[in-house]
Amino acid sequence: MDDVMGSEGQTGQTKEEINFYWHLFQQTLKPGYILFEADYFPLTHIGTRYFEGPRSNFRYVSAGYDQYFSYTLFLGELLSFFTRNPGEIKPHQTGWSMAGFLLTASNFRVSNYTAWRDDWFNVQWKLMGQNRTESR
Repeated sequence: MDDVMGSEGQTGQTKEEINFYWHLFQQTLKPGYILFEADYFPLTHIGTRYFEGPRSNFRYVSAGYDQYFSYTLFLGELLSFFTRNPGEIKPHQTGWSMAGFLLTASNFRVSNYTAWRDDWFNVQWKLMGQNRTESR
């Protein structure tokens, strides 16, 4: 087991864990997967178009979204987690992960249940995954 990090990283992190995430980040610089997503929230759009204003009862249905449409592009890698139990020769897959850049854009925002023109672009690096073992 690797030593627990001291001044080099956060308390509780191992060198193995930090190396794992650094390796994931490096792999996402040359993306192997490109996914496109278009989001549309019709209740928010209807609410801002026909039931404007904070006194509208429709606000309870359309609340919670900052925009009524957006486009997202994922550039990254899909990776598998493998584990080998004691006594096993061949490792088996226990989970998956997605790591990469998300590029999101839209040209409207919703504020106080009113849509207003705002061209925006957002760049994020995301890591998402699930790993299931017998102990978890």
